[in-house]
Amino acid sequence: MKKEFADFSLHSITIIVVFLAVSVICSGCCSPLQPIPEGVEVVPLTQHPLFPLETGRFWVYKTYSYWYDGGINSDKLLYVDSSESVRIVMCDTLVRYNNKIYRAVVFNSGRETPFWSDTNEVAYFTTLSITPGASYFRKFLQYPIQQGDTFNIRRVFAPSGEIQIRIQPIECIGTNEDIHVPAGNFICYGFQFYPGTYDGHSLTNVTNIDYYAPGIGLVKSLITNGSLDRVKSKIYARSVLIRYGSFRNP
Repeated sequence: MKKEFADFSLHSITIIVVFLAVSVICSGCCSPLQPIPEGVEVVPLTQHPLFPLETGRFWVYKTYSYWYDGGINSDKLLYVDSSESVRIVMCDTLVRYNNKIYRAVVFNSGRETPFWSDTNEVAYFTTLSITPGASYFRKFLQYPIQQGDTFNIRRVFAPSGEIQIRIQPIECIGTNEDIHVPAGNFICYGFQFYPGTYDGHSLTNVTNIDYYAPGIGLVKSLITNGSLDRVKSKIYARSVLIRYGSFRNP
């Protein structure tokens, strides 16, 4: 009985937090859709199998950061801290790109604004705060895909304030990964890439691994030291899904 009460309380608190986040952010983030100019092609929003984009979807993540004595090159773990974050599909919008207009959705993040998808990828539009008015579009997640397949993404860097866009490959490391997180057990697609940096340090062996469950979205994310032995690899950060849902379909 105590466990049931504790679970109910945690669920209630999470929903209240998400509701308050939606109420605050919605007050100013979503502008009315503008009229579509005559003759301009409109690309519809096609739901991506690995990344649902319906308005009202939300995900709650818990992120653990690992701190090492002497910095990230040390093997002596000092402590682990954690924080929770909420990601919400706020509303519908339109994005203009290459003489087309895309139907898109806006997340509750100022850095990654509207997303859109077509039949085989999810892309997003980002407004860069480093240079006023600068923006770029990048491929984010390809599907369908098989284990061992790779695709390229564009990542933005700004050394010394100068914006640079680099092409980096992402590899599918599995299509049937059994992942256990507080939100449940999921069969996932795994994607791996090498960001080259972590916490401001340039490291060639840093590995970013993301797991996506069909119909759910991002379930787990790891940043490790790139060891081939994942059991013994050193973790820098870990993010897990603790709750998800939709305000439209509670």
